[in-house]
Amino acid sequence: MMDPHRPLPDKSAKRKRRKIQCEECGETFDDDYRVKHNQKYHLDMLKSNQLIRYKLANAPKNPFEAAKKKPCRQKAQTSTVTSVEFVEATEPTTEGSQKSVPVELVQESVADVVHEMESEASTSTQMATTVPQPDTTPSSLPEAGDRSERSSTELTESEHSDEDPSPSDGWAECVAGLSRIAQLTDECKRILNDVKQADIPNVEFWMIEARETVSCIQENCSQFLETTDDVLQLVEADKRQVHQGGMETPIEHDPGLRGQVTEDNQRDYLIQLGPCQPKLHCFPTNQQTPHGKHNRFSSKWFTEYPHLEYSITKDAAFCFVCCLFKKSISKEKADPAWVDLGVRSWHKMKSLGKDIHGRLAKHFASECHRASLSAYCSYLNKNRHIDVQLDKATRNARIQEAEDLAYNREIISMLLDVSRTLARQSFPFRGSGDDKDGNYHQIVQLLGRHVPILSRWLSDKRMNPYRVTYLSPQSQNELISLLEAELRQRVVDEVNAAGMFAIMADTTPDESHTDQLSVVVRYVTESGKPVERLLAVNRSLDKTGKGQAGEIVSAMDKLGLNTAELCYQSYDFAAAMSGKFNGAQKELSDIVGRKIPYIPCQAHRCNTVIEHSCNSSTLVCAMFDIIQELYVFFTSSTKRFQPLKEQVQSVEKSLMLRNLSKTRWSARAESIQAVWTSFEAIVGVLDHIAGNPGIDKMTQTKASGLKKKMLDLDFLATIMFMKNIMYKSKHLVEKLQEVDLNVLDAAVLVEATMKVLGQIRENDQTMADVIEASCQFARQLGIDPEQQFSCHHRQPRLPRRLDDRPDTDVRLTLHAFYGQQFKEVLDVHISRMREHLVQFQDPLKPLFSCLQPPIDASEAPSIASLFPPAHKPDQSALMAELQVLAELCPQDDLSEVIAKSEANKAALGLANRAMRLMLTAPVTVASNERTFSRLKFVKNVLRTSMTDTRLCGLMLLACEKDLADQIDIGELAKKWSLLKKRRVRLQ
Repeated sequence: MMDPHRPLPDKSAKRKRRKIQCEECGETFDDDYRVKHNQKYHLDMLKSNQLIRYKLANAPKNPFEAAKKKPCRQKAQTSTVTSVEFVEATEPTTEGSQKSVPVELVQESVADVVHEMESEASTSTQMATTVPQPDTTPSSLPEAGDRSERSSTELTESEHSDEDPSPSDGWAECVAGLSRIAQLTDECKRILNDVKQADIPNVEFWMIEARETVSCIQENCSQFLETTDDVLQLVEADKRQVHQGGMETPIEHDPGLRGQVTEDNQRDYLIQLGPCQPKLHCFPTNQQTPHGKHNRFSSKWFTEYPHLEYSITKDAAFCFVCCLFKKSISKEKADPAWVDLGVRSWHKMKSLGKDIHGRLAKHFASECHRASLSAYCSYLNKNRHIDVQLDKATRNARIQEAEDLAYNREIISMLLDVSRTLARQSFPFRGSGDDKDGNYHQIVQLLGRHVPILSRWLSDKRMNPYRVTYLSPQSQNELISLLEAELRQRVVDEVNAAGMFAIMADTTPDESHTDQLSVVVRYVTESGKPVERLLAVNRSLDKTGKGQAGEIVSAMDKLGLNTAELCYQSYDFAAAMSGKFNGAQKELSDIVGRKIPYIPCQAHRCNTVIEHSCNSSTLVCAMFDIIQELYVFFTSSTKRFQPLKEQVQSVEKSLMLRNLSKTRWSARAESIQAVWTSFEAIVGVLDHIAGNPGIDKMTQTKASGLKKKMLDLDFLATIMFMKNIMYKSKHLVEKLQEVDLNVLDAAVLVEATMKVLGQIRENDQTMADVIEASCQFARQLGIDPEQQFSCHHRQPRLPRRLDDRPDTDVRLTLHAFYGQQFKEVLDVHISRMREHLVQFQDPLKPLFSCLQPPIDASEAPSIASLFPPAHKPDQSALMAELQVLAELCPQDDLSEVIAKSEANKAALGLANRAMRLMLTAPVTVASNERTFSRLKFVKNVLRTSMTDTRLCGLMLLACEKDLADQIDIGELAKKWSLLKKRRVRLQ
């Protein structure tokens, strides 16, 4: 038990260091370095619980002999606390005898003295704990300008911040934590009272609020238990150090083994430990006690007599203060059993007969005990009267400081969490004009209305240092930058751990008409899963290939990525990026100093293939023009759009008309599907508009013209054919855009799509069925297909001067004409896909020839050429491991080969590295395109003045949401406090 009068160390005061010498190794150092010295040089002794002895540097061998030579203590001055005398506790009787006073009166007098000293200490420390304010007034300093210069005092504090933690500091933190738990418990009472008093309670809101409060209590309780465990370990370590530090022959705590206490350092040690009061489940029985009498010690006596001690070794009771001050005044008639031998007559402890006090009451009310108690109080007053006065105030100051630090940490954590939430959801932070109307301020205010601790921060901002609230735009930028740095560091750490990576880049103009360069990195995680992460979004100032390659390399160097681990590069089909002579792919290889394989984006290539194939047919181009005219006609007027909306909603699985994408041709499949599923509804609305006399003539004419175009055989046949072709292409593009797709499977998908389109091209019956279905649908709509075909596609007769036998001229039938047109579309589509597939496979030939199941280990030397310089394998060793991997999975598909490679990567490290090299190769730059989609939300038309630094941070948090959610806000708050000098301390 620690002495309640032991003062807490004051960190604000300058510590007085002493030089001590380790008797085990002879090192001399400051006393506050003792714990670190033990952990560094004597860790084995600590683990085996051996004593490590120290002595003061240049001190005599026996400190007790040196203590005898010191002069006697001077009498305490009465200016602070008066001496405690117990003369009033005894009343003189006849012939000089004295009347015994019950022990309760003595205890009350001691309690009064201690209470008086604590009240004086609290009064005297009110001025001592006052913190002087800076000369600058709060109103004259901006909030965001947390000063970065450190004063000499702050430097001193930072220099000593590495000192060993003391139990008093942790104890204050525990008290602050318990105070927080008590506040949350009061909050639970408030929630309970609200639901009891409410006439119609909101069950959902009550459950959410109660669950959040209980979760907070659980978190604080867990933290409190961890802190108390740490503090208890420090207390035990402190006890061992005190036991080691000042005595050659350590004194025992057990009074039965203690011996005589003669010196002050022994008394200090015992006072620190307190009385020996073990609480056993069952105390031993005294066999000498008469039958039927109380025959064992009782732990309840500790409560009645606080200075009572019990020795386990002797099974006897002792008096703590009498053992400390055996040779004090009035000890001539003292019973030596309470000091030397111990008392074991348990049946006589409480009573010696009727109305006769037992040995406990007699001793603790005796003159000799009062003399020892007086000497004990005088010893405390003389030696540590200043510490006694300041003890309570210092303790309260430490507790308040710990509460304030925990309060500040929770506030900053909330602000960081609000910033993370707004950033990951791409919401704007600030308002238009007045920043207080922005989302950041309003969400903080919303939380303040439901979270008492945040409400206190906002309402008591005048009590904060310099009235800071950390809601200003500068503080927001600082929080965003901190979140961005933490998230980007996680990405960089994962890339460095992967060892090999690929770079993808693309540009797009934002709302301020500024080109933004998006840099994405692809790598394989430790679990063998390929991922793509955004590295940076920077302003692109040079649109040439050399300029963009330089910006990409600059982004990698800025983040500390090693270009020696760069495996591949991938860009879109633009000449500035994909050019062989002056494009970014060529310039990047020149900057790095080696050839980096360039993989063209397959999603962009598929889009260009679709565009070229559609443009090869006038029928397909006319079909898309009609679809776009329909969209413009209905969406340009609410009067025309509402009737269409009502009709379309009545159609099962219908889609509303969609605008044609100018860049993503694969997305036009949905535009075709929307017209096809709602074809009859659209025709009906157009017919209603054309015949409605209440509508202007121009609109009627336009509606009549669109209806005529929709009921044309060319439109019907083309839309029925193209809806299947476009959806097959759309499905291919969507699969190619998946992040976990590898290059081998991508090539298989492209080949499978070409095969399906080739089967349609070669199967005349399938083509004829599509044309015949369009003719039947036209007849259902009241259209004569043959008549329309002969009118629109009648071949003109050549004059006889050019052809003297015009009757023998070949004329195409309806089926032959449309079949020819559709085959031309498929021919262009298939040929362009085959051409682009060859360009895609050419730089990766070793991967396709070796790793495509079944594995061909003979191509291992060619694969080794694809490895970056930092990870070049031995060709023979790689070939041997690939042969083993081929034997493990002879008939497996690629996914099973990858899984077995990961499962055996400890034994087949090079083979696994080859599989990871294949997984690192990018298929598309779809992740860059997704970044641009997010850019439209982050930097919209109302946020065009955003700085590049803020834009990059918000984009990173908005795109990498999974990593943003994993950020430890508590640890980040600590980093925030260490960035520069803060007006609000967190630790």
